Amino acid sequence: MVELRQWITGAILVLGCYYLGTWLSSSTGLPLPGALTGLLILLAVLFIAPKAEPLVARAASPLLSHMSVLFVLLFLALAHIGRK
Repeated sequence: MVELRQWITGAILVLGCYYLGTWLSSSTGLPLPGALTGLLILLAVLFIAPKAEPLVARAASPLLSHMSVLFVLLFLALAHIGRK
């Protein structure tokens, strides 16, 4: 139960930084993409509160371990465009 609570807390932290960065970029007209702004916010949070790192690592590890699956569609699309 403790692991699940840590995973949920880390996921909320990651998604919260992402959506905060997206909102900040769109509302202020920053020339940075929202995802990059959210990543910088997450980096600042991790520098300010290093105890949050295990929570973020626990939430991000399943996503990072399956990241190669996300690139399959990209490579298939590039192969399809290359044939034309």
